[in-house]
Amino acid sequence: MTRTSPPHSSTLYAQGIKKVKKGPIKIKEFQPSDAEACFRIRSEAFIKLFYDEIGADGVAAGINAYLPKKYIQVAESMPIFIADDGQEQIGFIASRFIQNATIEILFLYIRLDYLRKGIGGLLVKYLENWIAKHHPEIKQIIVDTAVPKYNQIFYEKMGYSEIGESVCHYPDGSVSAVRLMKVIG
Repeated sequence: MTRTSPPHSSTLYAQGIKKVKKGPIKIKEFQPSDAEACFRIRSEAFIKLFYDEIGADGVAAGINAYLPKKYIQVAESMPIFIADDGQEQIGFIASRFIQNATIEILFLYIRLDYLRKGIGGLLVKYLENWIAKHHPEIKQIIVDTAVPKYNQIFYEKMGYSEIGESVCHYPDGSVSAVRLMKVIG
């Protein structure tokens, strides 16, 4: 009997990716029920990882910019994918189309107890493959990181190159950022 994945889901373990903690990692499309987990995962990263680099005001602005309802709104017009270990959400990636041939990674967050286990790389590769399949007109991916000391090395390992400075704008304020880009297709 052949086992198939549910629609819009990808079982990464079945593709040769190592098993992480509780079970095979699945990547699926965002559902409204994922909003609370996305909020918690992102908030924990801002509080525990980014405070030293962006300070209290930057942390507050980053957290308050995306409350759970905002994830649901964003998902109506932008692709968001969730990494799931079979029991709960462990990370997510969100992107938005900004020009005819460019897409931007808005978010990539992994639950802290899953960091450095390859989940971020899986999500980036999943997004890149999704773009190639569904939007072959996209020729580049950009990402702005407000915490370059923490994130820039990861993106460089994934093939992204620094192309300049940027600013991340939040309702409660703005934070300086580094812009990276990867040419695809």
